[in-house]
Amino acid sequence: TLDLKSLRFMVYVEGPTPLPAQLQRLGSIVRGHEVTAAIVASSVAVRFAVSAFALVTRNIRYFVPDQLPEALAYLRCSAVAGRLVQDALHRLRGAG
Repeated sequence: TLDLKSLRFMVYVEGPTPLPAQLQRLGSIVRGHEVTAAIVASSVAVRFAVSAFALVTRNIRYFVPDQLPEALAYLRCSAVAGRLVQDALHRLRGAG
């Protein structure tokens, strides 16, 4: 089985807010588990949603896009993993 205590993930949101279905899915993943999550977004609405999730799990933090290095450090990403994440974000932005 998967040890969710070791699970670390980032949600990067471009645009005003995630869709309600996306928020529900995130909630179903973190509810009752001590996962570590970094939510990167510029939206005040997302910041509010992260505050609500923080009531369920204490290991969730909000970062603005300029704080991506801090978000990666919060997730304890190695330099190599951090570069892979940044490369993936760059490719995803190019696909949109």
